[in-house]
Amino acid sequence: MKSIEKVLKKKDLKYLTKEAYNFITLRCGSIAHFSIEGWRYYYRDLRDFLDFFLVKNEYGECLAKVSELDYWPVEDKVKR
Repeated sequence: MKSIEKVLKKKDLKYLTKEAYNFITLRCGSIAHFSIEGWRYYYRDLRDFLDFFLVKNEYGECLAKVSELDYWPVEDKVKR
C-alpha cells in the first residue's frame, strides 16, 4: 500500500490514510484504538509500527509468517 510505504519513507504516521488504517484494523489483526488518531498515537514510535508487521500483531501473530488468506473474512474467500 502506498500509504504505508510513504509512512516508512517519511518516518511519520501522519501519512497513514484512512484506507490503510481500515486495512490494518480489519485485515491485519489490530484493534482500532477508537480512531485513526488513537492508532497513530499508539504506534507513534515507528519501531512499534514496524514490529506490528515484522514481529507480531496485537494478537501475537507474525504477519510475515501467516498466509494473507487467514485474515480475509469467509465471504471474501468465497468470492476469490
